[in-house]
Amino acid sequence: MERDILNNPELRKSPYTVPEGYFDSLRKEVSGYVRPVAVKVSLWQKLAPLAMIAATFIIMVTAGTFFLRSTSPEDEITQEDYIVFAGDYSDFGIYQEENDEQYADAGVSEEDIIEYLIYTGVSEDIIELSKE
Repeated sequence: MERDILNNPELRKSPYTVPEGYFDSLRKEVSGYVRPVAVKVSLWQKLAPLAMIAATFIIMVTAGTFFLRSTSPEDEITQEDYIVFAGDYSDFGIYQEENDEQYADAGVSEEDIIEYLIYTGVSEDIIELSKE
């Protein structure tokens, strides 16, 4: 025998009952047990979360800086290298003759320049690239 459980009104009735007026008197009974408590919060309890966030941020920045400095290449350009390579070389090929005359007037040979670059720590590969 098949029964339609969902549409049967007998089965939809709740088997549990609540006495009449129970919820009306419940508030009065419970309020007798509960007393409001004044909670005093100190200044440190208010500022502790903010101090922890600031400390975490400082630790992250410090660790990140240490990590970046430890993983950076050792062959960094020094200030002297920057001065040597900072010149405007965009028109170097156009005025080659004028530059040659300027170097000749200064009394500085190409070997002197190469020796200076090696002295300042410029790699030989870069010097070879600049000759081309």
